[in-house]
Amino acid sequence: MLSTHRCIVLGLLSGFLASGSAYSAEPARIEGIHYQDGKPASGEIALEYVERGSGKEMKRVHADTEGRFVFEEVEPSEVKVGRFVEYVRIQGGASWPAWTSSHTRILFPKPGETLEVELGNGGWTVRGRMVAPENARIDIGWQAGSSRRLYSIERDEAAPPAGLTREEAEAWRRERYDSEEARAIRGRQRMYVVDVEEDGRFEVADVLPGAYHLYIEVDDDAKDKDKTGPMGSGMASLAVTVPEGEGGEVDLGAITVKLYDHLQPGDAAPAFTAETLEGRSITLSDFQGKYVLIDFWATWCGPCIAEMPKMKALYERFGQHPAFEMLGLSVDNERDRLANYVKDEDLKWVQGYLGPWSETDVLDNYGVRGIPSIFLIGPDGKVVAKNLRGDRVAEAVATALGE
Repeated sequence: MLSTHRCIVLGLLSGFLASGSAYSAEPARIEGIHYQDGKPASGEIALEYVERGSGKEMKRVHADTEGRFVFEEVEPSEVKVGRFVEYVRIQGGASWPAWTSSHTRILFPKPGETLEVELGNGGWTVRGRMVAPENARIDIGWQAGSSRRLYSIERDEAAPPAGLTREEAEAWRRERYDSEEARAIRGRQRMYVVDVEEDGRFEVADVLPGAYHLYIEVDDDAKDKDKTGPMGSGMASLAVTVPEGEGGEVDLGAITVKLYDHLQPGDAAPAFTAETLEGRSITLSDFQGKYVLIDFWATWCGPCIAEMPKMKALYERFGQHPAFEMLGLSVDNERDRLANYVKDEDLKWVQGYLGPWSETDVLDNYGVRGIPSIFLIGPDGKVVAKNLRGDRVAEAVATALGE
């Protein structure tokens, strides 16, 4: 069932730079065969340009009964090709039709080139069953989560040499992204949509051998439909190895879902320890007796950066109040990038570095599923407000301080 599936597709930057609204290079052609259950099969196939804009819209064709499909007039650029999957996206009580792609391949067509590709030609089926933990306090909706995918764990982990300036490091990353080695890594990556049943059983067919990560998010089946803010009450996350060979089954058995701690106003805020950019260790208890505004953010997060002018204005207004403190908790992948941004933007409030999101449990403890995520904690260490954004941040602080 994919009725409530929402696939979170991570955008990538392409090395192809368009010089205008139209491209002048000779178009490429992509032809292929689509397989299902080991045999050529008909079906809808989608092509997406990794770099969007400049008129680069999604293309969609139908594979015939022998599985054959063709994309004509393909702009020479990095593209993703996969099975077209329709679903209904649900959030906050509203629903709307959406789509994603599965069994994907990343390709790099050159001008005038015809590329051949096979989709869904893996012989393995990955299956399992999600179960609720013994202490579950919610009625889990197995099909109410926002993301269900099995994806390759291989990533380009090369990092810029030490000692580069911010501009030099960005130039290094752009050059690295366009390198043959980095392209080869992306070309080996696969992503499969996970089909989840109402009882928590799931299955992914036609999977190629390789190392993968399974991520299935679930939600509260009895959630208030007027709720706003990040979705997700828990998730199943597991490393999966699909062996070499012609195919068969990989049965993952029962997987106990991890439920997030969703804080509500009045709950005690979880303790944490972070290190400031100056190397000083800080804890939540350091702010006891004051209102503290905690902003979970990162420099790679566009909405976080868009929120920063209001955060700076907030500090100018309340930063010197004796009963108030501001604290940024960053999940940047690189400490130096955070430090450079804080210096360049002259951010004057305390900044704590948690490290990459995958290496800290603080966000899970606070139930953070997306950033920016802003909390106001009271002098007693309890949550006053959460999911603050825009003008509501200043309103919540002003109310708390009686202004």
